[in-house]
Amino acid sequence: MIGEKIGLGAGWRGADDYLIYGSKEKPRPADALGEVICGTLAGQSPRARAREVGALRRLRPDCRKAVMHFSLSLPPGQSLTSEKWDLAARVFMKEMGVDLDRHQWMGVKHIDRHHQHLHILINRVPLDGGNLAREKKTTTT
Repeated sequence: MIGEKIGLGAGWRGADDYLIYGSKEKPRPADALGEVICGTLAGQSPRARAREVGALRRLRPDCRKAVMHFSLSLPPGQSLTSEKWDLAARVFMKEMGVDLDRHQWMGVKHIDRHHQHLHILINRVPLDGGNLAREKKTTTT
């Protein structure tokens, strides 16, 4: 399994829309490309999850790029159950130095390529508004 940093971004909703629907513009639920299979957010739509994340972001108005985005990829022909992806995501984030008890996150499974992969979005602003999450290193799990 290969872990890759996609980048830092400013907005949760745009990233969420893109991961679920493949587009930030006028997404339609019937066109879903990704499926949320793990994480700590209760919202059932990108808009609802963005509201959850936004509540914490207000604790740190100084943070311009509050969203971390990573991807975990399997070789072609391999697949994992949702439970195994959840475990892989948690191990990866722990290795990256993200405190799972303090940060909101979600994992979105994609099968739109020749290999199964999981996108991980993390709110860098912790539940207590303290220090922002920062990745330690890129890793192969």
